[in-house]
Amino acid sequence: MHRICQHCENPPCVHVCPTGASYKREDGIVLIDYDLCIGCKYCMVACPYNARYFHPTRHTPDKCTFCAHRVDKGLKPACVEVCPTNARIFGDLDDPNSEVSKIVRSEKPSRLERSMERSRVYFT
Repeated sequence: MHRICQHCENPPCVHVCPTGASYKREDGIVLIDYDLCIGCKYCMVACPYNARYFHPTRHTPDKCTFCAHRVDKGLKPACVEVCPTNARIFGDLDDPNSEVSKIVRSEKPSRLERSMERSRVYFT
């Protein structure tokens, strides 16, 4: 199973980061500030989804960012945009009118959950 960052509501990777390099934006996207990261890998150990990996040339942990640079421009993440079967859906779970909220309400999905954390990723 492909493991991407679940952008946890209460991300353990952020709490263990000694430099504040791992952080959560107001919109819920969890990111890494590579200028602050010292490569200690605490965030990799803390991630309940094993979604972080060590970048071989940058020498820091890395992860899915939901293409935050695209989201900031009102675009979908690249994986959602190019998925040929439309199997990936991106949106705001807190917006009852978003496509993802409607699917979660109607499809009775199961939540991918490896901790007591509220995961933001669902499968139908």
